[in-house]
Amino acid sequence: MDNEKNIHAYPLNQIYFYLTEGCNLCCRHCWIAPKFQNGERVYQNLSVDLFKSVIQQAKELGLAGIKLTGGEPLLHPEIKQILEFICQEGIKLTLETNGILLTLELARLIARCKNPFVSVSIDSPDFRLGCDYYIHQTLNTLNHEERKKLEVITFSEFEDLVKQ
Repeated sequence: MDNEKNIHAYPLNQIYFYLTEGCNLCCRHCWIAPKFQNGERVYQNLSVDLFKSVIQQAKELGLAGIKLTGGEPLLHPEIKQILEFICQEGIKLTLETNGILLTLELARLIARCKNPFVSVSIDSPDFRLGCDYYIHQTLNTLNHEERKKLEVITFSEFEDLVKQ
């Protein structure tokens, strides 16, 4: 009985999932220092079965949200299945990404999740390229309802905010 009281008094708020060790960029600033992943090198990923098992167990402890990070979480070969499961379970989603692999399909799937928040790195291996272009290209294809569900601040918007 005391355990049950503690669970309700101190529920599990959020779990961070490092979905993959790999990243599609090789940024000098990265504090995690993920391994650069390309077609020749593929690094270990968290299995979908283990992900689902942890979520099911954590929900019993009051889990409210999850954060997907990595490496680059959108590199996970089963990211669609993971996002669909999060939507199905009604768990709040936070996603940390460099944004380059964000497709219209993924953006729409993320927008369907409960209170999605997408954190896009304003850094890149080459500051002149950034990932602004790719993010805007994807977000501009979303309809108004889908776009307003995604909270995304890109580098150019960040620059505008800093100038104010």
